[in-house]
Amino acid sequence: MKTNTTPQQLKQQSEDLKELLEETTSTMGGSNTSYTQLLKYLSEAGELRMPQRFLPGQMVFFKYKPQDARFMASTNPYDMFPLVIVTAVDRWGFEGINLHFIALKWRRKLFDAIEQSLPIRKSGDPALTRLGATYERLHGKRKFAFFKPCYRSYLRRGFRKFPIQIPKDYWDVLVDVDLARFIKGKKIAIRRAAYASAILSGNKP
Repeated sequence: MKTNTTPQQLKQQSEDLKELLEETTSTMGGSNTSYTQLLKYLSEAGELRMPQRFLPGQMVFFKYKPQDARFMASTNPYDMFPLVIVTAVDRWGFEGINLHFIALKWRRKLFDAIEQSLPIRKSGDPALTRLGATYERLHGKRKFAFFKPCYRSYLRRGFRKFPIQIPKDYWDVLVDVDLARFIKGKKIAIRRAAYASAILSGNKP
């Protein structure tokens, strides 16, 4: 976001992006158009970042297809358009919290707890500001209980559209817009199972 942007302008821009993304969803969820419109919007705002190097705390949105044959042959569902807070990185990809696996109420609760309780990693480029989220910081604390059912691994070779890093000014928009598109499962059933798992485990150490 440009430094001379007023709070009123930021609010309007966030509302514009939210409306734009909501128009790209269908009954099945997010789409290629969702990705394209987000990319276009951030590019026109001068805030498009598509990092080749992933870092813990980045929030990224992308298109994905798992590459593990056993997983694809199973009944386990996956999200075609993940919204992930990266928590760990290796040469093959990254791990993180796909916020889409929980319903909006709990997604908002989890994200607020992360944003308010953990340090924000600021950058000289405001669009590259990151959350202070790592597995070690989240594990064992009840206020982060909903992170475990959302925890997933993503391989670079599974990217079907490369991850876009979400600027801090638009974190809330992407959290609140439901761009999930689950394959091999219904959204409501997947989220009920995630809720039950979180409540049962309580994120105990």
